[in-house]
Amino acid sequence: MTNNALRKLSIRARFAVALTCFRTKLRQEGLHQDPAIRLFLKQLAHFTQAQRLDSWEAEILSLTNLKLNAEDTLKQIQHYNQIESTQLHKKSSNCLINQLTVQQYQSIKQQLQLLPEQLNNLLALCIMVGRNNLYAGIVKFSIETLEPMQKALELVPLPIHWEVLIQQYNFKDNDGWGKPFNYEHFVQVMKS
Repeated sequence: MTNNALRKLSIRARFAVALTCFRTKLRQEGLHQDPAIRLFLKQLAHFTQAQRLDSWEAEILSLTNLKLNAEDTLKQIQHYNQIESTQLHKKSSNCLINQLTVQQYQSIKQQLQLLPEQLNNLLALCIMVGRNNLYAGIVKFSIETLEPMQKALELVPLPIHWEVLIQQYNFKDNDGWGKPFNYEHFVQVMKS
């Protein structure tokens, strides 16, 4: 698939492709069944349907780049969510941080710290796709999200039917972000 064709894929879909690369490598390494990793994957996948990407970002960064102890970080994120909630965007039941115990949170942190280097690199690429245009305008076709997705695909090539994905998850929708979607449905479309 050419670069010009890949540019037509929405940012949410690019993220889903990078996440699929990460999940595939986890499966290859036999790490995909760990309960902490499964909880983390659920939160990562929430990006594709989240209305509040800033809250998603705060949660992901707290899990992957801990600067406070787990209990303080949980309180900080929960407080942030309470302040930032509006009547239109109330806390979602999909908000992982609000559902975790301190022990679960620490378990996720521990498992992420034990990931092999290639998995850490894939995770970083995935998060880059999700974050690189959060606070800046999208120029042209967002090379800032396209390149990390392509690097993830170089590390873990996937059999993808690009034409179908581009048709359903187009960059033209929602100013490049694309319409929110269920990640598991995306995976089925990607394979068809």
